[in-house]
Amino acid sequence: MEQKDIPDQQQKPRRATQQNVTCSECQKEFVIPHYLIKRIVNLTKCKHCYKMKSVNNSKSTVEFEIPTADLPGWKQISQSKWKGDCEDCGKMCELPFSPGKGKDSPKCQGCFKNVAIQGYRFKTQLKLYIDGLNIMFKLFNIPNKLLLSWNDQLKEGLQSIDRFVKAALKSNVLIEVFIDHSIGTKETYLKNKSRRERDFIAGCKDSLAIMPGIGWIMGDRFKENSIPVHYSSVDCDDTIASFAHAHNAAILSADKDFFRYTFNDQDHPFQLYSTFEVVQGYLCLNTHQGSRNEATTGREILQPIPLTFHEYPCFMLPGDWELLPAEVTLYRRGTSTCLLQDFPSPHLVVRPLRQALYSLLEKAVVREQFPTWANGEIVWIDEDVHADSTWEKYLSDINGAIKSLFSHQVQPAHQPEQRWKNYLLSQKMVVAEIITWASAATAKSLLDTHLKEL
Repeated sequence: MEQKDIPDQQQKPRRATQQNVTCSECQKEFVIPHYLIKRIVNLTKCKHCYKMKSVNNSKSTVEFEIPTADLPGWKQISQSKWKGDCEDCGKMCELPFSPGKGKDSPKCQGCFKNVAIQGYRFKTQLKLYIDGLNIMFKLFNIPNKLLLSWNDQLKEGLQSIDRFVKAALKSNVLIEVFIDHSIGTKETYLKNKSRRERDFIAGCKDSLAIMPGIGWIMGDRFKENSIPVHYSSVDCDDTIASFAHAHNAAILSADKDFFRYTFNDQDHPFQLYSTFEVVQGYLCLNTHQGSRNEATTGREILQPIPLTFHEYPCFMLPGDWELLPAEVTLYRRGTSTCLLQDFPSPHLVVRPLRQALYSLLEKAVVREQFPTWANGEIVWIDEDVHADSTWEKYLSDINGAIKSLFSHQVQPAHQPEQRWKNYLLSQKMVVAEIITWASAATAKSLLDTHLKEL
């Protein structure tokens, strides 16, 4: 296959509704889509009086042409609809707006959105650093809907990661994944705590869309595909920006905060991509269309690059504001289930198993922090827990651990079947996470047999 350079940045078309506008030249009324009205300055002339306008964005100038006559292969079938054969895919299609003219030929909506519809391979290898938790919504197909099957979400996510890795290899893209596992400042801690409380309430109201342990599962799957994974010890955005600048890599993240980073007065000195598509087995990257928020201050890129962990950390480093004794280790978690008002937090239920882990790791005292439900409200557990080897035999017996810890819990009569299945998966996730720290077992080996039961 002939190699191609990365296509120039394209303006993503929108499905537009029409709007009546009076031409400033001929005074005739004409129809123009909203997406052009919003993005083209002073668009007051009809297609006969005005042919071309520029659209300025943060990176380049993209040109749109308002046709003055029928385009070859396309026919205007109404004031706001065109019909014709796409130059790329050759399929007959209708557009709710004038077709974009890439390389002087019209394209259908699918091909105009992604000019690399046939896929492409970078001539020079691209090093790409990935904001893992930012793209997990796309990889694991996490929509905002009720009663989502976490079992199906997990299976689909694992398959998506495999496809992503193969597509990157085929496209000559060298990837590394960064997963947030730190809270750098007190402000970040409070923001994170507020988000976990919102997740808690959402889960209780049957709309929690993110299954527990997703960061651990995602990182483990990438590593199974021989992809380097970094768990951050400081702010993850700071970590990614520092690594990307030091290693001349691009960044894949929809987060606009990356536009605030500077080095020697140069804004974000790295290429930014916001999202991706896997097209015919190739990884097609979409250039980030965002810009720096004027209200935010610039952030200098960290030097040297900060410490990262290559295995999913059991514990977290305390923030600078947290005054913990030197001998105390921090275990901090958030929500882990969708039935928090029916049962205590699974993190609380599995504490005996964690105490056995602390004993194995020779951690005498661990400060545990996570939310649970008590007396009709959210309560944050914040207490020291001592090591205890009583449950050590279950650190190599996931079946026995789950049965001993959760067998007394039965499905509440008012909870639907799917929600109960999600809760069963969360039980397995919390137990499996502890066992992986106590053994060489991977997430896949521990969960595969149990997924078949759900």
